[in-house]
Amino acid sequence: MDIIKFDLGLHVHNAVDVSIPQKNYFLKYGEDGIINQKLFFDFLNISENFKDRVVVANAFSTEILHIEDKAYSGYTGNFSNCNKYDGVITQIRRLALFTVFGDCPQLIVVGKKTIALLHASRKTIDDNIIFVFFEKFKKFENAEDIKVAISPYITEKYFTHEYLNLKRGVNWKKHIAIKDNLYLIDLASMIKEDLKSVGINEENFINLKIDTWELSEKSVEKLGCSVSHRYAVTFDRKEGRGGMMVMLK
Repeated sequence: MDIIKFDLGLHVHNAVDVSIPQKNYFLKYGEDGIINQKLFFDFLNISENFKDRVVVANAFSTEILHIEDKAYSGYTGNFSNCNKYDGVITQIRRLALFTVFGDCPQLIVVGKKTIALLHASRKTIDDNIIFVFFEKFKKFENAEDIKVAISPYITEKYFTHEYLNLKRGVNWKKHIAIKDNLYLIDLASMIKEDLKSVGINEENFINLKIDTWELSEKSVEKLGCSVSHRYAVTFDRKEGRGGMMVMLK
């Protein structure tokens, strides 16, 4: 396992797996995804928190869940999956928030006493999820205390579209290039602009600039799986997901 930890403060555990070949954390593939999630927690020496982890779904909605108690409605303990939420916020210590990522960016958000995971896809960004999310998150934290880290994601080099269907299309022009009659969309710069708009300091936004397509290219074909959905579809490969987590100590 090749685990990267972001510098988000000594009061949190946080990590993202950028292994080559790719690990498969995707739940729909069953047992191998569960095994790799368990190995992820073992690697970080926090395996005792595996059972109570919350697995954040990528529902492509703007629904945000605030977990105030482990007994909240919908939380089932072992292998909980928040199916309708694209963001989960908590102040509960030793409750691990876990998500799987592919081409869409996932954000780890950390304040002094509050943590969160947020799915920031092209659709959810366009639906103003960052504004919706931080309206709730900033009830618990001052903007200047918030740090944000982004998972590996598909960069504009590979994130191409034949047409644009964005509600905020006019506002996104500076984040979209045109090459060979295709639109190249820079998701990270869109996120960065929205973060700035909600008061997050630029120096508190951490981007490893790791491309999921290029990670998939480097994977050993027989042993790995394609984290990138686009890569998997293009080359007919098994589709998996990377893993990412954050937890208050």
